[in-house]
Amino acid sequence: MSSSSLGKITGRVFMGVDSPGPAMSTIQEIEGKRRPVWDDETTNELIERVKKKAQAMAREIIEQARADAEALREKAHGEGFEQGLAEARAQVEQEQTALAEAVGQALGAVASQARTVWAAQRTDFLALIRLAVEKTMAVEMSTRRREILESLLDESLETIDSLRGLTIRAKPEEAELVQAILAHVGDRFPELRGYRVKPDESLTLGGLIIESSEGVVDNSIATRFAEVAKIFDLLEQSDPGHGPAFPDGTPESGAAAKDG
Repeated sequence: MSSSSLGKITGRVFMGVDSPGPAMSTIQEIEGKRRPVWDDETTNELIERVKKKAQAMAREIIEQARADAEALREKAHGEGFEQGLAEARAQVEQEQTALAEAVGQALGAVASQARTVWAAQRTDFLALIRLAVEKTMAVEMSTRRREILESLLDESLETIDSLRGLTIRAKPEEAELVQAILAHVGDRFPELRGYRVKPDESLTLGGLIIESSEGVVDNSIATRFAEVAKIFDLLEQSDPGHGPAFPDGTPESGAAAKDG
C-alpha cells in the first residue's frame, strides 16, 4: 500500500472503542503521558533551580539577621545613652560639689591669711597710708599752690562772721602769695577792709587761719588732716581679730570664721 493511497495524514490516532478515555488522541498528548527522561540537562536544570532558591533563602536570612542586629544596636544605643547621660549628670554634680568645696576652702584660707597679716602688720600699713596721704597733699600743694590757697581764702572769708579788721595768718613762704590773692578778691568780697597778713611758722604750707574780733576760722592743713587722722586712729585701736572689709562690705572676724 503506498502512502498516496492512504490519503492525507492528520496526526491523530484512533484508539480502540473498548478502551477507556477518548476514542482519539494526538501524538503530542501521547508523548506527554510518558515519564520524563532524567539526563544531564535535567540534572543541571534542577541543580540551578536549587542553587537560586538557596541563594534567595540565604539573602533573606542575611537581611533578617542585619535587621535584628540593627534593632539590637538601636536598643543598646538608647539604653547606653540614657545610662551615659545619668552617669554624666552624676559626674558633673560631683565635680561641682568638689569645686564649691575647694573654692570655699580657698576663700577661707585667704580670709584667715588676711586677718593674720592685718593683725601683724596693720601698724605698718596705716603708717604707709598716712605717709602716702601726706605726700599726695604735699605734691598737690607744690603744683597747685595758688589755686588751693585762693580756694581756702574764699571758703574762709565766706565763713567768718565779719570781714573788717581781719588778721590772716599763713606760712612765711606763702605770705606774699596770700597778699597778692587778697588784692584780687575785692570784687567778690567788697566788705573786706583793714586786713593784714601775718606770717606764722607754726603753720604748714597750704594752711590759713583767719581771725576777727568776732571769731576764728581755722583752715590749716593740720586741722583738715585731723579729720583723716581720726580714721587712722580708729583703725589702730580696732580689734586685731578683725580684718579689713571684704568685697561684700562686711569685715571678716576671726570668731565668725571659726563658727563657719
